[in-house]
Amino acid sequence: MKTYPDAWLLGFIPAALFVASSATSSAVWLQPHWFPFVAGMIVVGAILAPALLLYCRSKYPTNYIKKCGIYLLAKANILYFACGLLCGICWAIFNVNSKYIENVYEHSKETLGYSLIAPEQPVEFQLKIIGLAQDEGWRWRFDGVISGAQHGLGDSIKVRLNWYHPEGDLPKPNDIWQISARMKPISGRLNQGGYNFQAHLLRQGIYFTGSVQSAERIHESNGGVRFQIYQFLSTQPLFYRDIMLALMIGERQWIQTGRWRLLQETGLAHVMAISGLHLTLVFATSWWLGRLLLGSLFVVYGRVTESVVRIYTVLNRRKQEQNARTNSGNYHLPPQPTIDKHALLIALALALFYAALAGFAVSTLRAFLLVSIFSLSRWFAWRLPPLRLLLRCIGVVLVLDPLAWLDAGFWLSVGAVTAIFVWQWRGPASTKLENSAEHIARPKRSSKFGYYFSQLFALEMVLTLALAPFAVLYFQGFPWIAPITNIVVLPIFSALILPLCLVIVALLLLIPTEWVTHQLLPNLLHITDVILHVVFYALDISRQLPNHWWSSLDQRFGWLFILLLLLWFWPAALMQRIAVVLFSWPLVHVFFKPAPAQEFAVHVLDVGQGTAIVVQRERQALIFDAGPGFRFGSDIGETTLIPFLNFHQLTPAWLVISHDHQDHTGGVNSLRASWPQLFVQRSRFHTVEGENWGWLPQQFPEQYQQGDSWPCAWGQQWLWQGVRVKALAPLPGPSFGPNNDSCVLQLQYQGQSILLTGDIQRQTELRMVGRYGDSLKSDVLVLPHHGSRTSSQSEFLAAVNPEVAIVSRGYRNHFKMPHPDVIERLATADIPLLDTGYAGQISITFNGKILNIRTFREQIRSRWYSTLLNEVDY
Repeated sequence: MKTYPDAWLLGFIPAALFVASSATSSAVWLQPHWFPFVAGMIVVGAILAPALLLYCRSKYPTNYIKKCGIYLLAKANILYFACGLLCGICWAIFNVNSKYIENVYEHSKETLGYSLIAPEQPVEFQLKIIGLAQDEGWRWRFDGVISGAQHGLGDSIKVRLNWYHPEGDLPKPNDIWQISARMKPISGRLNQGGYNFQAHLLRQGIYFTGSVQSAERIHESNGGVRFQIYQFLSTQPLFYRDIMLALMIGERQWIQTGRWRLLQETGLAHVMAISGLHLTLVFATSWWLGRLLLGSLFVVYGRVTESVVRIYTVLNRRKQEQNARTNSGNYHLPPQPTIDKHALLIALALALFYAALAGFAVSTLRAFLLVSIFSLSRWFAWRLPPLRLLLRCIGVVLVLDPLAWLDAGFWLSVGAVTAIFVWQWRGPASTKLENSAEHIARPKRSSKFGYYFSQLFALEMVLTLALAPFAVLYFQGFPWIAPITNIVVLPIFSALILPLCLVIVALLLLIPTEWVTHQLLPNLLHITDVILHVVFYALDISRQLPNHWWSSLDQRFGWLFILLLLLWFWPAALMQRIAVVLFSWPLVHVFFKPAPAQEFAVHVLDVGQGTAIVVQRERQALIFDAGPGFRFGSDIGETTLIPFLNFHQLTPAWLVISHDHQDHTGGVNSLRASWPQLFVQRSRFHTVEGENWGWLPQQFPEQYQQGDSWPCAWGQQWLWQGVRVKALAPLPGPSFGPNNDSCVLQLQYQGQSILLTGDIQRQTELRMVGRYGDSLKSDVLVLPHHGSRTSSQSEFLAAVNPEVAIVSRGYRNHFKMPHPDVIERLATADIPLLDTGYAGQISITFNGKILNIRTFREQIRSRWYSTLLNEVDY
């Protein structure tokens, strides 16, 4: 049996991926006192691997192993595979330790000589700007590196800063600024169905974020090539400027939300921004043109040389004309491999330049590694099967970019390339028949076009089906119309849009004359704008097709498509393929079956400094408060509540807004747009902002009396899905401000109760104790007003007497909630406290009299890259 060194990769890649992606925040190798044990296990494994090899040499494998033909069991391959496993484990352990937030924080203090996180005051430092700053008018956002005083740029710390209400000129790449900013370690809202922004920042090497208090530019640069392109496009009146910026410099941050959603729903999100597809197109086109041009040049050079030799022969009359013709015809033309190698160098150089235009984004670097390994295999004439070539590319990516697996693009790229290679291997078998003796007649042009079109459509179908599991996992659905849109748009993109963008960039950088920048380039940009308008108009029409986007969170359907491909491409008899699929489907059903609906549960979502609570009853939901709103862009309803409801397949029936403060009403519009039939209940008092920032209570306003909202007042109660809902406040009598006018609900189900308190404070708490007494007793209490000092009085806690209290607040918020006095009162009353700021989403399931408590960071999805620094640590 042949020995394959790639068996090392078959051990390294799964070990590195599994260990790094499944490591929890309490993994043994993250604890310093456990490291000697792990190192000892690695040493034992390294000793056992050659022992296993010697055993295989002394005792020949059984006939069963010999018949299986699995080359991993070959004598030398066992050693390769075992060494790969050990190297993968060690590599994963090393990277998890080096990128763990606590270790990074300690390393930053050693590197900089001071702590970036000061509890009460801003920190001053010099920052070198990297990348393009994002200008949102009211805020600038930019990344930069802080270099250590003694360690140089090699130990620089990367940070992301927000500058609210900025002054002066926008920071440019490579500028040096003196910054005074309030810093904090990275964090993110963690909820089921939501986006892990903390992992996104960690993936980019950012471990600290901050808010700029003051800044001064101390060194100004020209910004570089990418900034020059951005600045030029910013001055042009273009309707699709955001798409052109994405195609020319790889910046997707300016793509409008609606356009990005349209591209995603039509399966073209990978097209309208610099990615691996674009770099591969540039490389392939450059390689083909390079071979064509170099071959033509060498032919011309050979003919010129032949003419010169003939003239020289005629003038000297010393050699025969025939010898001259022979020498000139063969000697001066280089062999084809030489032309191919020169063309590869040209294509690699252009691909590297295009990756630089994209700021060496992750997707372009992966593609560049792929084409580089492909070029090496061509240069050294390696005969590698495509799947082994892909295996080596994945190994190189994981060595150079250990956190690549955190990107959805990594899995999509690997899945797409694997599907293409498998389709090449098993798909177009009729291509071989065209070149065989059976295929005597040359097909007509129309039949050849139909054949190529059918093969292209089959490839698009294979890609759509192969990527379905990843699309369902990362995007909660996939586009049915992707094969059609890709077949239509990709030729237009490859032949018109991308070449025009590259020509514009080349002219702007190489020939920046006045006529080019003021006459030629605006006309080319206008042509590109028109083409993009036609493309997006067609995509908008295609989105009107029924079921163009299939929304689902059930991963079984995605894997069902994989089984269909297995049935299509598996190299075995039909009955064997059917047997494999029938055997695999029960396993898929068991392992990927969605969790059953909870009979009764409360989910306190992690929404930062605000409140959003989902009470679940089977597949129905009652939402209490809608989280904070943001000045611009998306809201909590769009980014957190709706994905969470879709994840659990819940249909909201009620939306209760405790009071009209910004940190409780942010997602109302998004929720009502998604579910227009929602019953909405608000406090019976509506508050308006006075000139002196005071709050003037008014009666329930007329705009909420049109049947779409109900006033909340004490004494109300109704039955919802078997759950008795009681409104305990606002109480009658005078108003003590908008917080004390909050709608307070008590939900009871089969002897279990939850108390949702809004932002009530001392006055309302004591009034409720006097009015309701022991009837306030509840199993779960959501602390009033995010745990402020003026709430959660001892008398109120004694009346409620919950088994657990939950505080909904933002990590390291500037209000310093929950207040230490509140924590002390809870400890005195022996009430355990759960904190969404640390724990993320908190879900409590009622099982009889037992509360099943699960937090996102500890039980639901405990991962090392979601760990937070304790606030007391700095």
